[in-house]
Amino acid sequence: MNLAQKTSVNSLPAGQWLPRSIQSLNVWCAVAIGASIPASIALDNLLLGVVVLTWIAGLQYREKLALAWTNPVYRAALLLFGVLLLGTAYGEAAPGDAKLYLSKYMDLALIPVLGLAFALPRNRKVAVLLLAGSLATILLISCALK
Repeated sequence: MNLAQKTSVNSLPAGQWLPRSIQSLNVWCAVAIGASIPASIALDNLLLGVVVLTWIAGLQYREKLALAWTNPVYRAALLLFGVLLLGTAYGEAAPGDAKLYLSKYMDLALIPVLGLAFALPRNRKVAVLLLAGSLATILLISCALK
């Protein structure tokens, strides 16, 4: 056995728990977005950033992209974003316009990223319950202020 085989990433202690813990962090941050939507836009953006970073850090890109491409909703979102991306290269526009218009539609590219976190029905149910609880809390607070 050579040195490369002895020191593979999977044989290290972190290699056994890191992908699973990253996936778990990804899922729970995506679920937490449901609770934070009514309360804080800044927290939403922070959680979305964590979801994107954990999606990137989770590796397995081939499997993730294959899953995104086989799902018709994810494929439609990615194709629409691709058409918008190609459209920014066509025609005459001010240099900052392409970035401005693409940033408005960046959510289309994030649909597969968030969708993978909600693949399990349990995660969807928890997110909806958290959203409902957060909405009810905000409603009660606003009624109590009157």
